[in-house]
Amino acid sequence: HTSGAADVVMVFGDPADIYIAGDWDGDGIDSPGAFRPSSGYFYERNTNSSGNADNGYYLGASSWLPIAGDWAPPPGFSVGAKDRTLVSRFHVERDTDEGVETYVRRMQYWPRAFRKGLDIEPDTDYEDYVTSAGQYAGWDVLSPSTNWEFKNLGPRNNWMHFTLNRPATVAVVWRDNEGAPSWLSGWASGGTVIVDGDIAPVFKKSFPAGPVSLGSVEHKAKWRDMYLILIAEQNGAPTPAPPVPPGNQVTAGTGCPLWVHDFYTTTGPDGRTYQTWHPQVDPVYWCYFGHDHGSNPDLIPGSPKVPYGYVAAKVPQNEPDAGFKEFIFKDMAGKNWVRFIVHANTASSRRVCAQFHTLYVMVYDTNGKERFSAGFKNNYGAAVATSDGGSGVLNPTNCGYSMPTLAQQVDDQQNRRINVGAGSDNYETWDSREESAATIGLGMVEFDHRFDVRNPMSHCTSIVCNAVASRDPEHENATRRTIQMASWRGDFTIDADHALGQGEYFTNPFVTAKVSSGSPNAVRQFVEPGFRLSFDKNATANRIQCVATDPWTFDFVCYQIGGAGNLEHLPHVPNMMIEQALWFN
Repeated sequence: HTSGAADVVMVFGDPADIYIAGDWDGDGIDSPGAFRPSSGYFYERNTNSSGNADNGYYLGASSWLPIAGDWAPPPGFSVGAKDRTLVSRFHVERDTDEGVETYVRRMQYWPRAFRKGLDIEPDTDYEDYVTSAGQYAGWDVLSPSTNWEFKNLGPRNNWMHFTLNRPATVAVVWRDNEGAPSWLSGWASGGTVIVDGDIAPVFKKSFPAGPVSLGSVEHKAKWRDMYLILIAEQNGAPTPAPPVPPGNQVTAGTGCPLWVHDFYTTTGPDGRTYQTWHPQVDPVYWCYFGHDHGSNPDLIPGSPKVPYGYVAAKVPQNEPDAGFKEFIFKDMAGKNWVRFIVHANTASSRRVCAQFHTLYVMVYDTNGKERFSAGFKNNYGAAVATSDGGSGVLNPTNCGYSMPTLAQQVDDQQNRRINVGAGSDNYETWDSREESAATIGLGMVEFDHRFDVRNPMSHCTSIVCNAVASRDPEHENATRRTIQMASWRGDFTIDADHALGQGEYFTNPFVTAKVSSGSPNAVRQFVEPGFRLSFDKNATANRIQCVATDPWTFDFVCYQIGGAGNLEHLPHVPNMMIEQALWFN
């Protein structure tokens, strides 16, 4: 570090870029990186020489400041099942006109958090503070939903549900002036705590690992106070905090740091590491990832993980992992697990211009054996306005091409319908109901499907749509998703006899040709020889539609819709946000 001429001079980036240095490829040598605020794109070059970027990706907003660092946990650091929180999932039962709903809204879990000053009210419009935690300081806290409808409900002995990862001691803080309900009979007296200045009795009981069910506050002719649940290890001791890498930290109930997110990776067919599925809430640290990926792969025996960025890397391009959404369901005969994974983020303006998005279509038998696997860049056509958001094709000027011209070139069954204006309150649908050479070459000879997001996170600000505006993330969090198969026009059929290969083979990302496995743009495909699967509607149905009802698994259930003997409308599609875990989806 002395005065003098530069040792290296290079040309890289644009004058308005923000520059930093980092070891982007792990070779021990720092080289330039450039963040372009105008597009939110980050460029990396692996050598100290002039030339184009070696890698790039969208990251952050225009106001963000880039910094370089080794964000992964130290080598050898890991956490496992023994480090998980005591509670793995929870819900209450909500009665609707269409049956009982798995309901998680206005529920909250605070690991190791019961203490003086804690606000135990999940509804942010109200406050309820712990005045004295007594002997229960440091216990986990779980609040059933404090929604008004549940404070005048019952009697019901099987209303509040949660699952324990290991044996535990459970305590119920009875906060209502009415006497304890019948479902607490047999529980031991556990002293008292003070909440909001009121002394409340506590009842304790030991439970093995697994599901636990508690009752309601029981119906009375007046308003009731909701009880509170406290949980500790089997011996009554508070759960110890999970380990963290030296120099790092994480706080339950807040955003997860990047090193936690980086635990959720898998290896692609090319041997590279890619991001993969994770839950809304990390099961060890109980921090929030800010986005969800839909269906839990654990639904399929063996829990096969998919490398989300694998197909896009062969283009090459970057698709941020937050945009990948999984749809897992059984076929109509119940003999196979079917899995769709699409890159379809409703928060970002990138979806307006992007015609091709990664789509994975996979089928496994009931034992988890792979029967069909296709990954490719699928054509979702032009972006158009929803029916109540203006009319016609969107006309952005920053796509690098004419959207109206594209709309004339693609089939009208290929489009992304996006809300225009704050007053537009319609579904965001992604249609791909037209066979192409790519889908037929993969064996999907009939390709009629549609993704439907009933609470998209943003809308276009005008029909030009060079920018999008965010919506209320508590309600418009893009979790009310459905998938339609064999909709109005036709069917969805996979037939191995039409695929470009049998067994394992490789194509380019757009499936315009087979390539060798060693080709830099090779994408692995697989079809079991002779395999055939068809989503055929019955004689009267106009479509098959699938909806998720459980926010912890996103297990989609499919129905025949329309016509004699079928459901006329899809059952209620609930909001699937757990706690306040989603802010970018």
